[in-house]
Amino acid sequence: MPTHIRRCSAWGCILFIDETENSLPRRKEESLCNNADLLSSLDNFDGVIILTAKDPKAIDESILARVDISLQYHEFTQIESMKVWEIHLQKIRKEGEVEIGQEVAEDFLGYAKDEYDKGKRWSGKQIASYFRIAVSLAKYEAREGEKAVLKSAYLEIASSVFGDAEA
Repeated sequence: MPTHIRRCSAWGCILFIDETENSLPRRKEESLCNNADLLSSLDNFDGVIILTAKDPKAIDESILARVDISLQYHEFTQIESMKVWEIHLQKIRKEGEVEIGQEVAEDFLGYAKDEYDKGKRWSGKQIASYFRIAVSLAKYEAREGEKAVLKSAYLEIASSVFGDAEA
């Protein structure tokens, strides 16, 4: 990591580290000095570093001490969550690669509402993954020369991939 940080600094790049808690986790007692090179390269970086994290508490305090600005996003409200599900349904219709009937669209939205009511929360990325899986299954099962059709069963498969309750 220090090599990449030095390279970004030399090239004048913005450094983006996704899921920082996995790349730069908390140090163990026995390895407190192992991050000296990393911390030094962060201190000497002359630019912008963007860190994302699902669990900022899992990032080492020595890294967080070097953060100038921290933005936190709230969980989607039910209205916001439903809007994201609707946007993905509209996107599928607009792209036209996969056919989606009104009943199936209602099944997807009904699933989202029911799961939200049970306490399930998704990020926009997770919702996109549900649709990516469902669309991929529709394309895989389409016969040669026929248009792929999205089915409610594909949502059941996507939800099982994520370990959700039955769709």
